[in-house]
Parts: sequence; C-alpha cells; structure tokens
Amino acid sequence: MNIFKPIASPWEKEMISLRAEIAEPAPHPTQRWLSMDEKQRLLWIDEYIPTAYREKIAVCKCEDNGFVYVEFRVPLRSSERGVFLMDFEQHLKSKVDEALVVFHLPQGDKSSLRRLRGVGVK
Repeated sequence: MNIFKPIASPWEKEMISLRAEIAEPAPHPTQRWLSMDEKQRLLWIDEYIPTAYREKIAVCKCEDNGFVYVEFRVPLRSSERGVFLMDFEQHLKSKVDEALVVFHLPQGDKSSLRRLRGVGVK
C-alpha cells in the first residue's frame, strides 16, 4: 500500500506550467523607445498606423513605460471599442515595440440629463 501521494498529477503539472507562463514578467520597452522623447515616439507610432486605424483613432500621448493613450475620432459601440483597441495594440506590438500597451483616454460624462440634475460621475 502506497501512503504517499504523487507530487503532482499530470493535470496539476499542466496547471503549474500554465501559472508559470501567466506569471511571466511583462516586457520592458526597448532602448530605442526609452531614448526618444514623446514627440519622437508619436512620430514613430504614426509611421505604422494603417489607414483603417487612422480614420478611427488619434494617438495622444506616449509614456516612458510603454503606455500609449488614444482617443476615438468616431463613436464606436463599447463592444467594438475593446476589440478595436486590442487589435491596434497587437499591431503596435508587432511593428513598433512589444512592450507597448494601449489605453483609451477617459472621457467626461456626456449625459446632459445627469448634468442638469447635478449628478456627478467620477
């Protein structure tokens, strides 16, 4: 009779492997990215923005840590925005720097009814 439990079942080994992949540290921006100022980064990104993206978004801000902030030029439904931003981020990662992360700039509350009633949204 074996009273000792095996160290890990095949399923447990697979989960441990997956956790290790997930816990992998995020990539850091390249030296080229870090050596540029914000204006140079914006120009570099602008070179790689396809027409389809250019019509819908504008890149507003780029930070040293690889964060890229965009604004939408046209209204998109929330279900479309997320997919669009992820596609754009993947495009930038493949063409510019794999450490880039795209964020949508926060917008103020556009509801005139809430503003008239004095309701504030933070």
